[in-house]
Amino acid sequence: MKKEMKYIIGIGLLLLILNACKQQPEAVVEEQVVATTNKGILLSQDKIKRAGVIFGKIEKVLLSHDVNARGQITILPQNKASVSVLMGGVIRKIFVNQGQRVGAGQALASYSHPDFLKVQQNYISNKNKFDLIEKQYERQKKLVAENITSEKEFQATEAGYKLAKADLNAAEAELKMLGVDQAQVDEGKITSEVLLRAPISGIVDQVNASIGMFADMQQPLFEIVNLDNLKLQVKVFEKDIPLIKTGQRVTFSFSGDESDENEAFVESMGSTVDPEGRVITVIAGIQTKGLDLIPGMFVSAKIHTSEQMLDALPENAIVIDNDEEKYGFYTTDDPNAAAVSFYKFNVETGFTEDGSVSVVPLTTLPANAMIALDGVYYLKSEMLKMLDE
Repeated sequence: MKKEMKYIIGIGLLLLILNACKQQPEAVVEEQVVATTNKGILLSQDKIKRAGVIFGKIEKVLLSHDVNARGQITILPQNKASVSVLMGGVIRKIFVNQGQRVGAGQALASYSHPDFLKVQQNYISNKNKFDLIEKQYERQKKLVAENITSEKEFQATEAGYKLAKADLNAAEAELKMLGVDQAQVDEGKITSEVLLRAPISGIVDQVNASIGMFADMQQPLFEIVNLDNLKLQVKVFEKDIPLIKTGQRVTFSFSGDESDENEAFVESMGSTVDPEGRVITVIAGIQTKGLDLIPGMFVSAKIHTSEQMLDALPENAIVIDNDEEKYGFYTTDDPNAAAVSFYKFNVETGFTEDGSVSVVPLTTLPANAMIALDGVYYLKSEMLKMLDE
């Protein structure tokens, strides 16, 4: 009886072992676990999708070393003007309002002073005097040419002529500076009221005049700004100065919003360092059209130095270990195959910009290699599991 029981138990154990051996391969297929072979890290499509692996290749990307800078939209000195009177006077009329666009030479206001009459009288006096002396000079020139008068008399007349001409030129310049129409004065039309005109085209930014006020030369009455050629003015720290060159590309955004970048190019830079902030001023010409720019708007900018087309991958494609080893993963299999083998490859990295990093593979990749552009940390964890086995 005991022999029969041992026989039955032995047969039962054997059947259990055979059944377990029979079911083991099916469990592997059902769970679709990761297998590691001498061909690389083998992942099923299930695992590839779960890891978020995206396939791609190394591509040429415009990359640079970026110098971060902050600044503002500004107007160059030649594009803004303070308008004041050349001689003191009382404001009679104002023709423009703040925010109004004006053209160069357009009348801004009129003002008057009794001295304006003296300036015009002085011009008329010098003009009449010159006309008389000029006739005498022309007559003496003919006489000396015919040896009718002496050279000495002619020289005296010529000296008087040159002096009268200089006086007339000065009187004409005084009229022009004052803004008086010389042609009207020549016709005998004298005025006590002259116009104050815009020296440049632009927007009237400030009006500091009022009717009846007395204006003097030290008092700006109008401020005009030309907004057609605004510039980007940023500050660069002393350590970055050697990297900055004219012609370099600049990208900038407003209020720190980097989602909408605009372009400019370095036009000039200062020659001295601010002793307080240890910075230098860089001026860039704005290339992006259609921007609603206002002087004084704050901007954050990147100056792209050493810019060039380089082999690059997304930053997400590169693993950086604590020991500074840098690597990625590639496959030569069909990315849509039921299972795909991945291989590790080491790289050297360089410039990083806008999510891309320049790379130089330390081993030659197969021509048909497809690189994992994302999901690499999942691949790394599977690689470490393989090494621990």
